[in-house]
Amino acid sequence: FLKGLEAVVAACPDDVEAKALLAIQCWRNQDFGLEITSHAAVDALLDAVFAKAPNHPAHHYRVHLWDGEKAERALRSAAAIGGTAPGIAHQWHMAGHVYAKLHRHVEAAWQQEASSRTDHAAMARDRVMPFLIHNYGHNQGWLARSLACLGRGAEALAIAKNLAELPRHPKWNKGDDGDGIAGEARGVLAQVCTDLELWEEAVRLCRDGHLEASESVRLETERLGLLGVALFRLGRIDE
Repeated sequence: FLKGLEAVVAACPDDVEAKALLAIQCWRNQDFGLEITSHAAVDALLDAVFAKAPNHPAHHYRVHLWDGEKAERALRSAAAIGGTAPGIAHQWHMAGHVYAKLHRHVEAAWQQEASSRTDHAAMARDRVMPFLIHNYGHNQGWLARSLACLGRGAEALAIAKNLAELPRHPKWNKGDDGDGIAGEARGVLAQVCTDLELWEEAVRLCRDGHLEASESVRLETERLGLLGVALFRLGRIDE
């Protein structure tokens, strides 16, 4: 398929869509064990796209291209990506990845809030449940973590608690397998409490049901582990 796209690019050098598809296929082929041997070469291909279409949503591909390599090389696209497809939450979200890796948490939180607002607008418009929106929990979880990095613990916890309170579903949002929105909520609540040393809050969350008991040994170990650490740090040794 990659070679076929190359043939199209060669035959139609002015076709920006062909170049964009070729760039993303270079990235996607990693799922089939074909690693990118030159990120700079794929980046140059994207430059050819943006030379003709500066607001092309392929900025998304550049962010993914450099996300695991050199995040600073994705900064140009991080600044542009949301505006290229403003109705898609993931476009705003991925810019937050870049800023978070560079410890630019104010910008990361701004991007994640934009992602959140886009998701909420879609739910209001289309009347869908949160668990039917791709990556809803992931987007909200990143927003909470970015806020926590700024010391905005109360806001981070409010978002994470809301995730825990959202409707469950036997397939799309189960509470006992660690996946989905409920699983994201558990992880974010525990991380925010640990990172900001909110030990009183951790105890409340474990006992009021936001960090709920589970039949899963792994999940229950995580919950009781957090509760034990919190009680120890509070000096409540008997408990």
